[in-house]
Amino acid sequence: MAKHKVVTTNAEIDRAIEQAGTLRDEPRVTGVEYKPGAGLDLFVLKLSDGHRHVIPREDLQGLRSATKEQIARVEILGNGTGLHWPALNLDHYVPSLLRHVYGSKRWMAEI
Repeated sequence: MAKHKVVTTNAEIDRAIEQAGTLRDEPRVTGVEYKPGAGLDLFVLKLSDGHRHVIPREDLQGLRSATKEQIARVEILGNGTGLHWPALNLDHYVPSLLRHVYGSKRWMAEI
């Protein structure tokens, strides 16, 4: 099997650092609670500004057919700017979630 090497240019790194700087004032996730149950299947994002953001699990692209165990194993990445589900190879960008964008344009049109 051939291995592929990913090359990131200095310009790409500089753009990423600049973009990250613009997120300084945006709330970040400091904790995630998954609350499954009859009629209640929610994620509660605890934010750095003290607020909470609640998202129904079925609204998040990539989680509809996942098991409760897979869903509960979520990691916070990028100093609170990302959520990652290792078992599902799934990532969501927190600033988008806070703007109620829970997936691709097609996904959002369907929900």
